Amino acid sequence: MANVFNSETLCNYCCEVVLNTLCQILGPLDKFASDCSGDPMAPTRPIVVPVATTTSAVQVVTQTTNFTTGAAAAMRGITIVPEHLSIPYSISQFELNQGYRIEQLVRINTEKLAAAIWGKVLPIIVNDATTPAVPPNKFPSGNKVVQALAGFTPATVGDMYGKLLCGPKHLLLDPPAVAKLMFVAGGCCQPLGTGVGGMGFASISEHSLWTGGQPNLYGFAFCRDAIVIASGIPATAPACAGLLDQRTVTIPGLGLTVQINTWCDLNTRNVIQTQDIVFGAALGVPCQGVTLLSA
Repeated sequence: MANVFNSETLCNYCCEVVLNTLCQILGPLDKFASDCSGDPMAPTRPIVVPVATTTSAVQVVTQTTNFTTGAAAAMRGITIVPEHLSIPYSISQFELNQGYRIEQLVRINTEKLAAAIWGKVLPIIVNDATTPAVPPNKFPSGNKVVQALAGFTPATVGDMYGKLLCGPKHLLLDPPAVAKLMFVAGGCCQPLGTGVGGMGFASISEHSLWTGGQPNLYGFAFCRDAIVIASGIPATAPACAGLLDQRTVTIPGLGLTVQINTWCDLNTRNVIQTQDIVFGAALGVPCQGVTLLSA
């Protein structure tokens, strides 16, 4: 007979699986500028996240007697329109009697939610046409490196590094490209762990979700303000408080929080669970991102 958890143990187990899975897939998001919390956030209501910008006019003054002169860095508000993302799944009474358990569905559905969150980020990772929009709404056309995966070498990473005139720098790479960095022809091996720095980058992270970004995209080098993200959780009516088990898990260091709701349908005795988040992303500072394209 399959193991049966009591409700408290079940919800604790589900929370642990959700958090571990989110950290594995969404970990690189903590390198972007963010305003993430576990507070309620209204879907579709625009929010503004400030980022600092600078120009060549910014000056350091010497031996001044007037501390208000000179050009200074400015704050720019990035508007984000977040959306409520929710993934529901359930086990019926019949399936329960066949030995199936709701906890068996947690990981695969968390992976789907994490992919949907990246799905709000990836459409931002595109290059502008030769004549950019004003104001810019994409990364500059020159901020890209084109190299087929078969010819990818550490020098390719160097080309991306050289185009990124900011810091600290971070790098997302498709797994085959990471392997080519780790095991260079000639027997040299550079150990890389996801999120660990190397080759001048503060972090190099393996990443395999690229659908929705620039065609042929398999890498992205960036600084913090290239992309701005924001997240919260949906509000719940007080009348529902006693009708469902509601918990949250938060990615440490990022603050991105997912709400986990579990309840039983008294009519069908189905056990139902949803994972919910209010999330949005927007282009930040266009010059702080460089794409890697296979063609």
